[in-house]
Amino acid sequence: MIDAARVLVRRFSRAKSGAAALEFAFVAPIFLLLYIGGVDLTRAFIFNHKMQNATTAIVDLVTQATDLSKSSVADTFDVADVMLSRFDATPIAVRVTVVQIDAAGKGTVTWSVVRNMPRRAAGTAYTLPPNLEGLRDFTLVVSETSHDYTPILSYAIVGTVPMAAEAHGRFRGKKATACTDCAK
Repeated sequence: MIDAARVLVRRFSRAKSGAAALEFAFVAPIFLLLYIGGVDLTRAFIFNHKMQNATTAIVDLVTQATDLSKSSVADTFDVADVMLSRFDATPIAVRVTVVQIDAAGKGTVTWSVVRNMPRRAAGTAYTLPPNLEGLRDFTLVVSETSHDYTPILSYAIVGTVPMAAEAHGRFRGKKATACTDCAK
C-alpha cells in the first residue's frame, strides 16, 4: 500500500499536463482579490472626492442665498444626495452651521440646520480649525457631511468605512444673510 502511494506521488510529480491548471487555480483567486480590491479602493477615493465636492456645493449654495430659512437650507442637502446617488441611495448626514467670530477670534454658533447629525446649539462655543484661527470679526459658514461608505468586499473583509468632509465659506454680501427660523 505504501509502495502504491509512492508510485502515485512520483507519477503526479512528473506529470506536466495539469500543472498549468493547478497553478492557475492557486494564483487566480489572489489576482481576482487584488483586482477587486484595486477597484474598491478607487471607488472609495472617488466617493470621498465627490463627498467633499458635495460639502463644498452645500456651503456655496448657502453663502449665495439672499433669503434663508430652515427649509431652504435643508433643500441644499438634496444636492449632496444627487451628487452621491451613484454610490448609495441612503441620504448622507449633513450639518450647516453659521459661526460668528468676534474681535478676539472666539467663535460662537449663530444657528445650525442638520439632517442625521447632532445639531449645534445657538450660543455655544465653536472651536476654529487651525487654518482659520486668524479670522476676526467674521461670519463663517461651516458645512459638514458624513457617510458610511460600503465597499464591494464589505461582506468579506472590512464592513463599512466612515468618511467625513468639511467645507468653510463666507456670505457673499457685506453682512451675513439672516435665517428666520434656523436658530429654533
